[in-house]
Amino acid sequence: MVIAAGADTTRLVLATLFMFMLRSSHLYTELQQALDLALVGEEVVPSHEALANIPLLDAYLNETLRVRQEEAWLPIDFQC
Repeated sequence: MVIAAGADTTRLVLATLFMFMLRSSHLYTELQQALDLALVGEEVVPSHEALANIPLLDAYLNETLRVRQEEAWLPIDFQC
């Protein structure tokens, strides 16, 4: 998997979030259901307002930042 983002912190958050979801399929399923419900009728690229109104997405991102903040400079180990 290749993750490209605008900054190291963005890459770190996205990579860590994907790692958590790959390790725990229920996280992926919960988030996918929340996104499907919230983004009905949205464009291919959802608006910022639509994404900002998904509490589960916000919670997942905040938890990812909380868990990884002290390790932000370390590379991510994807070996499960």
